[in-house]
Amino acid sequence: MRDMLRALLLALVIYTLSISRGFAQESSQQQTSVKMSLQECVDFALENHVDIINAEIEQRIAKAKVGETRAIGLPQINAAGGINNNYKLGKAVFDTPDGVQEVTFGSKYDGNLQLSGSQLLFDGTYIVGLKAANVYTDLTDKQLISTKIDRVQAVMESYYQILISETRLDAFESNLNRLDTTLRETTLLYENGFAEKIDVDRIKVNYNNVKTEINKVERLIDFSYMNLKYQIGMPLENQISLSSELIDPGVMSLVDESFQKADPEMRIEYQELGVNIRLADLDMKQFQMQYLPQVSLVGNYGWNGIGQTWTQINTFAQPSWFGVGAIGLQVKLPIFEGGRKPYAVRQARLKKLQLENQKKLLAQGIQVEIKQNRDQLLAAFQDAAFQEENVELATSVVYTTRQKYVEGIGSNLELITAENDLTQAQINYYNSLYESIVAYIALQKAMGILY
Repeated sequence: MRDMLRALLLALVIYTLSISRGFAQESSQQQTSVKMSLQECVDFALENHVDIINAEIEQRIAKAKVGETRAIGLPQINAAGGINNNYKLGKAVFDTPDGVQEVTFGSKYDGNLQLSGSQLLFDGTYIVGLKAANVYTDLTDKQLISTKIDRVQAVMESYYQILISETRLDAFESNLNRLDTTLRETTLLYENGFAEKIDVDRIKVNYNNVKTEINKVERLIDFSYMNLKYQIGMPLENQISLSSELIDPGVMSLVDESFQKADPEMRIEYQELGVNIRLADLDMKQFQMQYLPQVSLVGNYGWNGIGQTWTQINTFAQPSWFGVGAIGLQVKLPIFEGGRKPYAVRQARLKKLQLENQKKLLAQGIQVEIKQNRDQLLAAFQDAAFQEENVELATSVVYTTRQKYVEGIGSNLELITAENDLTQAQINYYNSLYESIVAYIALQKAMGILY
């Protein structure tokens, strides 16, 4: 009879709570936020993040360097001129039969105007330097791509962390609502003498634990949104929300043997190293070219002027001013520099050898990295599948245990244990799910197909 009254009272409490919740209204004012998909966040980051902007600036600097190097081989034209007031002229003393005589040399005023020019005809170091400048531009292009890949990875990880945290929050809030109902029911049973105080306290402890977990997740979500805005280069005061969904686990499970071995050329780091080897080779050739002569065509034309008065010199009139010019071929051939160049060539050759060794090691390291990330993904995916099954089982146990508790044939302790098991299973599942996503992104990056 007592069990029947207890069950009836529980049914009445559940009905009353459901009615009160149906009429409850919650009002809140939120700042308008912009919904952004994952692709929109990536696109925004690639256009606005400072790392990308600086990499693009470096790219423009390299192109300007090419123009600067090219200009060395173009005609070089200069102009120079000046007017002097020789207020004290030099004198020479001669001993003559008539005695010592002083002779003054020069004129009161003199000036000159000159236009000179040169054209480089041959310089081996210039030819190599021009090639190196173009190769350096290629290197900055690779560095820009590398920066974009790192940014895409950071944005994806931040985006999915928010999605998983929000999904986890929904699950914990559902647990809290269920525990809140159980707490109200048990409190009412205790007040009517159908339950003990320890039953209420146990549920209250469990309720507070779930509430604590919710607070942790809410703080994590708040920080994760700020971190996402930082990763995409958006002002932190802006408000955004997410519109994409989690990666389908079925997509991550499609990891076949082709993931074990990939072409190292797909990796941007491998490509960068190849460009650096080309630069090292050109550096060595530049030292070798220093053995060859430098040939230039030179020429100049100008005017020299003299006069005893300022009027004679500033009017540029003849015969005060007279023209002078020359044209010629200039050859510069290094003969001996203390044996510096052979050592420079040797250093450049050894640096190139170092880079080639690094490239071989990187090719092996890429295979190891792909294998490691693939194994981590498979392990994380399998763990997530097990944990998902545990969540389903724990959820079933909770509802079965609760039904038994409502009917008066289950204990309060069984219900609390089931709720704790469900919460822990959910924590484990969402952790393993995030690890799966991170491993999947890392594997794509290791294979060179992330961006």
